Order: sequence, then C-alpha cells, then structure tokens
Amino acid sequence: MEETQQLQINELVEKLCQTIAAKQIPKFADGKVPMKVAQRVTGKHAGWIQAGIIMGWFPVGVAIKNDKLVTSMDEIKSNERIDYTIFPKAFWEQTGYVWLGEKE
Repeated sequence: MEETQQLQINELVEKLCQTIAAKQIPKFADGKVPMKVAQRVTGKHAGWIQAGIIMGWFPVGVAIKNDKLVTSMDEIKSNERIDYTIFPKAFWEQTGYVWLGEKE
C-alpha cells in the first residue's frame, strides 16, 4: 500500500472516530416507553413489538412473566400476564425516536 493511500485511510478513520465520539445521547423522560407510543413510532402492532422483544430481533426492552425473563414464544400461554418494558435509550438506538414522556 502506498504511503498516500495509508494517509487517506488514517484520515478517514480519524474522522469516523471523531464522529462517533461526538454523538450525543439525548435526554429521555423517566420511565418506560408506552406500547402505544412504540406502535405509533414503528407503525407495527403490539404483537410484532412483543415478539421482537421476546425473540431478540427488536431489542428495545424485556418481557417478564412471574418475575422471570421471557426469551421464547414457547413460554407464553394465553391466560398468563406478561409485562413488557421498553427502555427509552434502547428504543432510540433502534428507531432514532427520542421519547419525552408522551403516553400515546
């Protein structure tokens, strides 16, 4: 590799590092993102969001049943309550949406 090519690569890497370091994490409201907000922002229904949380392909929160983490759809029965918590920072990382406390 030529010296000029290496210098260009080094400059590009330096700019990328500066961009990443400068990224600011926004201020979020306290609490968890309501499911209605997540539905509105993503354009998806609650079942899609819930399945994504449980299966890990939409990593924005956790699903809890009887004080235990739910990590498989096989753990769900129709008569059992599952509590979903959507973390504002994780939701922002996946969607770019900054939750400021709105309910819907």
